[in-house]
Amino acid sequence: LKQFPSEHPSVRWLGRHMESFLRQSDHDQAEFLSEVACFEWAQGLCFDAAEDDSHFSLNDMAALDPSLWPTVTLQFQPSMRWLDFHWNTPPYWVAIDQQQNNAPSPARDNIPTRWLMWRHALKPNWRSLDAAEAWAIDAAFNGANFAALCEGLLEWFGEDSIAINAAGY
Repeated sequence: LKQFPSEHPSVRWLGRHMESFLRQSDHDQAEFLSEVACFEWAQGLCFDAAEDDSHFSLNDMAALDPSLWPTVTLQFQPSMRWLDFHWNTPPYWVAIDQQQNNAPSPARDNIPTRWLMWRHALKPNWRSLDAAEAWAIDAAFNGANFAALCEGLLEWFGEDSIAINAAGY
């Protein structure tokens, strides 16, 4: 509280600097603990995000005039976010949250894993993404249309499977 005093009347926002506090600490597991705090905080933000019932269903996709596909851009649900973790933070968090006796030991990878988080039925959900999907979501979030997504995905897929992979993402 001395380093990061409360700036909001609600106690709900008191922990928003916990990740920074832990990262700056001299604890021998500071980096791992800061990722755990980041993951926990992101779940709260995901849960609190505005509700948006609009979505682009498979039926909507099938009904779209094929000539319009290249110009399609996506908008994401307010609860969606992604996190890049070097540590096995989400599996560790699940084990601790479920009070499992066999929680994995903290393990660090030099290449971060991107985790997608979203809310469904008032519950935060998450899963890891492979490099192609992580790139596609980042590009779409930043305004790339379907044609640009397909072009960028050529790094991972052949021309014959680009459209189906991009649409699947």
